[in-house]
Amino acid sequence: MASRKYIQQLANSLIEKNPKLPIAIDKIIKNQGLKLVPYDEKGISGILMIEQNSATIGYAKNESLQRQRFTKAHELGHFMLHRGGNLFIDKDFKTMYRPASSNAPSTEWQEWEANEFAACILMPEHLVKEEMTKMQIDYADDSKTSWIEQLAKKFGVSVSAMSIRISRLGLQ
Repeated sequence: MASRKYIQQLANSLIEKNPKLPIAIDKIIKNQGLKLVPYDEKGISGILMIEQNSATIGYAKNESLQRQRFTKAHELGHFMLHRGGNLFIDKDFKTMYRPASSNAPSTEWQEWEANEFAACILMPEHLVKEEMTKMQIDYADDSKTSWIEQLAKKFGVSVSAMSIRISRLGLQ
């Protein structure tokens, strides 16, 4: 099991050359040699398929762009963290997928790691803090929702994902 610190360092290493917001997740995925394809299977937000020397991330084309971005980052997390392990079912055609109903926190460590990786790469701690400083947020203000919405939009993620990230970073 990877530590939070290791996952954060891995995510940061992939964005250090281009930390512009929103993070260019498609470009990062392609730079890792993976293919991206729209995927149309009910109940599945994303899928990672590994065949001998290639890998493909499929994502649900009917979901919001924010959800697609998180799903792509989540599947990249599986690729970066789990591709050498016993995570996949078949040795010739290895597949892992992200159910569409994965709003609740997962209890499986691989899913936790992939979600943590997605949060770290799409919402890097240093960039979240930097943007919050730029926004001069008044934490006593009751309109917390509005600044979280602004941050979510800037980072290209859902309000829910940004709320969870801010909470986990202890920034509220």
